[in-house]
Amino acid sequence: MIFPNKPIASAKRCFAICFFAAGIFATRVLGEVKIGPADPSATIHAGTEPLDDGAVRMVGARNGSATGLVVVRTPNGTPGQVNAQVTHLRNISHPHLDIAGEVQVHYGSRRQDFGPSARRPNVGDFPYFDALTPQVMPHDDPVQPVYLHLPISEQMTPGHYRGEVVVSTPRGNRTLEVLLSITPFVVARPADRLGWVDMLQSPDSIAYRYGVPLYSPEHLRLLEPSMKMLANLGSRVMHVTAVAQTNFGNDEAMIPMSRDGIDFSGFEAYFDLYRRIVGNPTLIVLYVDEQGHERAPRWTPPGGRRDGRTGAVDAAYDEAHRERWQALMDGLHQRITAAGIDESAILLGWIGDDRNYDDRVAYWKDIAPSADWVQFTHARGDPPMGREEVLMVGSMPVRYRVLPYAPHGWKEAAQTRAGGWDLPLIQATSMRFYNNQASPVTNYRLLGPISVQGQHRVRAYRGLARMGMDFWPVRIPVDGERRLLKRFSRWHNLQRVTAPAITIPGPEGALPTVRYLNLWEGLQENEAAILIEKTLAERGDTLTEEQREKAEEILNAWRDTRKMEFRTEGNQDWQNDDPEIPADWMQRVMDLFVLASRFQ
Repeated sequence: MIFPNKPIASAKRCFAICFFAAGIFATRVLGEVKIGPADPSATIHAGTEPLDDGAVRMVGARNGSATGLVVVRTPNGTPGQVNAQVTHLRNISHPHLDIAGEVQVHYGSRRQDFGPSARRPNVGDFPYFDALTPQVMPHDDPVQPVYLHLPISEQMTPGHYRGEVVVSTPRGNRTLEVLLSITPFVVARPADRLGWVDMLQSPDSIAYRYGVPLYSPEHLRLLEPSMKMLANLGSRVMHVTAVAQTNFGNDEAMIPMSRDGIDFSGFEAYFDLYRRIVGNPTLIVLYVDEQGHERAPRWTPPGGRRDGRTGAVDAAYDEAHRERWQALMDGLHQRITAAGIDESAILLGWIGDDRNYDDRVAYWKDIAPSADWVQFTHARGDPPMGREEVLMVGSMPVRYRVLPYAPHGWKEAAQTRAGGWDLPLIQATSMRFYNNQASPVTNYRLLGPISVQGQHRVRAYRGLARMGMDFWPVRIPVDGERRLLKRFSRWHNLQRVTAPAITIPGPEGALPTVRYLNLWEGLQENEAAILIEKTLAERGDTLTEEQREKAEEILNAWRDTRKMEFRTEGNQDWQNDDPEIPADWMQRVMDLFVLASRFQ
């Protein structure tokens, strides 16, 4: 049985009565300082006021997370040094279970770089509070957001928790109630998730920001924080550069090569780190081509200092270079198969809108007969996809394709959202225009749910791709200061302003942001929604009519909180200024998680 011997409605009541009881405290006003909760999915700026409801609410799934928010505001000056501590957070049914020590306290900041001052680029403040730091950093704004974030392990006991957070300011302390609900739903590990996520990490940006050699032990240590966040998001694609000066802005390739030899040590180090933190990648995208016939591919010769100053040399797709390209593929096959990964996981890429590639496809077919391709493209004039796993675009077998377009008609399709997650072809959207670097926080919460869409043969998607984790502004050894993404590329019309970084530099690697937390928790919701949709599609006939109707009711209530109004300017779709989410969205998310748990 998919459901235990009690209807969904009773489970819904069980999880709702305690969690959404009225808070026992009101917003606290001390002199000129206001202290109260706020919506963690909202954009917090200098004009934000605390909510009147005094309970800090949090809801999450196991193997996921839950986040609550407190806002401290003063009409004049700044709140000063604010500190918050969750003093207790006990399971209502099992009071001996106190998980207050697991709650992380983060303080919002508009600064965009907390890395070492010696290599800090000249960057201004962010438009809103985004960076998350372990203590308040000095600023001139009248607002200080305080985020309570709980990573929820699979072993944590589901149920309702009640506790208190003490917020201290220079003018005194105030206590707010914390209401947490941990639902029974378990978010799957990245390789088993139903939605698709492909985030881009920039090893080169991290090496430049901290002044360490590429793929050195110091570099790998500094890569870890960003990669752990990448794993949380469910990213399952490992990107490997065998050529230099690509769309990723890399001066040097991860795999240096010349006619005299190949250095796999950088790949081996990064591959081991990826497998330890994320797990075995589903796909390994090998960057061997991008510019087409406009420019020859460029190799990084082995033996350089790995500091971005090793000059690139021209290579070619010809007989003179075939032996070394073949050695590259053979070496990769050997290393990934030793790790238990089939060689079919390797895809060649990236191809953009160039369609004059028949000779290169034939060249690589001889070298890597089992390798398909990945495209980042507008797909104009390409054949519509059907139910094939590999789409033939001319002579090119494409197994993974990223389109820049956001799904159109989400508002109209919200009540049906048929498929997307079940596409045989891996087709994803980069959600161009809707995930700009400074898009509203709410947009980031909606990206996961909106990026899964099956309403159109061309713009049907399994998920989200090509957002950057850590393409920060950095000092580049050879040509000044900027972000690396798009530095060498002609893909400006594809990549446009899609977010290059959802983390910021910290003292020892990447720090999280509010945008990252909301993207992560929106993706957790999306996994629950897909599981419910999949179960109704595949096993709906095993449910009673009442159960199916109740499941659709819960799904639709959640979908109504995850809609983004598209508006048109010229021929382009532009993001809404700040999508509105109903005030009871946490209740609807909780109902979604509880229902999904019954299908696991």
